[in-house]
Amino acid sequence: MSDTEKEMAIATALRSLVSRELIEVTNIEQLDDLMRQQEATDAAGQNASHRTPVDMNIAQEAAIALNLRRTAERALAAELNTSAGMSHAFVYIHSADLFLIERVTTGGLHLFTLTNSIESAAEIVQDLVDPFGVADKDGRSRRLDPHALDSANVGSPLQQVIDGALVVGRLMVLSDSPGALVITYAAEREVWTVTVDEPHAPTGIVAQAIGAKSLGRKIADLLRTPE
Repeated sequence: MSDTEKEMAIATALRSLVSRELIEVTNIEQLDDLMRQQEATDAAGQNASHRTPVDMNIAQEAAIALNLRRTAERALAAELNTSAGMSHAFVYIHSADLFLIERVTTGGLHLFTLTNSIESAAEIVQDLVDPFGVADKDGRSRRLDPHALDSANVGSPLQQVIDGALVVGRLMVLSDSPGALVITYAAEREVWTVTVDEPHAPTGIVAQAIGAKSLGRKIADLLRTPE
């Protein structure tokens, strides 16, 4: 973005946080005076650039969310593609009983949820990758050749789901030690997963139709801290 676009984006975000009482601007009157002076100099055709620092107090819940997001050593990143566009979710993993979930909508709205249960965190992610609750039952797993991932080799059932998927999700653990990558395809009546055990692995790519309980367990496994 240009400098002007950046300033507009920051100003819009700041107004949103102030209106939601997540930030209090303590020198608001001084800033209003500066804005009026700037408008007057602009109207007179003069160039004046005066900047006054914004003094802010951040609400405790906002400060907690920012600190938990900043200090997490591991996170589960979810990228979700639908006809409405792309959205994201991040689960910041601090321990077996502390998770911060950040959902970023297609419109750029950030929503935060704090939970002390791995099952609750997994359920939130599962609702995003399978929003219609169509994961039915486990099917037979099929190993795929990483060098032949085309329609002729992945099999007709999986290819049909890929072609008709309403939600495509990519789940990946972000940490010093790369973990598994799980791709989900949610169609009208079923959900499939394609799991890659580790990056650049010559084998270990498995595809299968998956039921709701197994999908929840797979997501929970991604959230578990290594022992």
